Amino acid sequence: MPPPHDGLAGAPSSLRALELVSTLAQGSGKASLTEIAAALKLSKPTVHRLCGHLTQYRILVRDVEPGMFTIGPAFRKLALDALRNDFQHGLQHRFLSRLAEEIGETCNITTLDGVEVLYLDRVEARWPLRLTLALGTRIPVHCCASGKLFLALLPAGDSRRILDRVVLDAITANTLTSAASLARELERIRKRGYSLDREEFIPGMVAIAVPIADSAGRICATLSVHAPTLRVSEAKLVDWVPKLQDYARELRDVIFS
Repeated sequence: MPPPHDGLAGAPSSLRALELVSTLAQGSGKASLTEIAAALKLSKPTVHRLCGHLTQYRILVRDVEPGMFTIGPAFRKLALDALRNDFQHGLQHRFLSRLAEEIGETCNITTLDGVEVLYLDRVEARWPLRLTLALGTRIPVHCCASGKLFLALLPAGDSRRILDRVVLDAITANTLTSAASLARELERIRKRGYSLDREEFIPGMVAIAVPIADSAGRICATLSVHAPTLRVSEAKLVDWVPKLQDYARELRDVIFS
């Protein structure tokens, strides 16, 4: 159910459409026409017309649950483009640079885009031996630390919908390729609050990720570190958890202040 709005009767249709999408995004991410109309204090015919226009341009899409609308790929792309620009030029990037300087390894901020993890920002390690992934790179959720963290901490229904669309391909010999083994791993992640990549995406590379939560405590992004196994062990990654969690809290305060 979307959060209630003060009412948009008489507002321009462009503003009503924007507020409709914004309200949906702030709620559970999906809602029916009746719920949207009640939240925005608009008539059902008006909401029906707005949703029709928004679905035409893929800003909204119909959910698999009958009668429900959810955020579409066109709006996700717009939001991600804005977030990438904000990270690259804002205070968030300076936080990431400071963390990378302190620990000496590549640090990343990622978010979820459909069934893939999207890299929003990165500060590279200064070592000659390093893995370089361009901003905008997408990685399947099941084979990286950030992806598994999203799967573990998202609401159960959202996680199930993602897993229903993911093929558990073996990217490396260490990739978790069975639903049972991945489910056990996700339960361990939920208990400890961080996620590890044990050479599951690239042989010779390990990674760790902690959540960046929004103002309601929901995971919206991850802060992660990756490094070659020649230089960093799993134990060393785990030693960095308190520092990463401190930085994740600082990033949360910056992003949602």
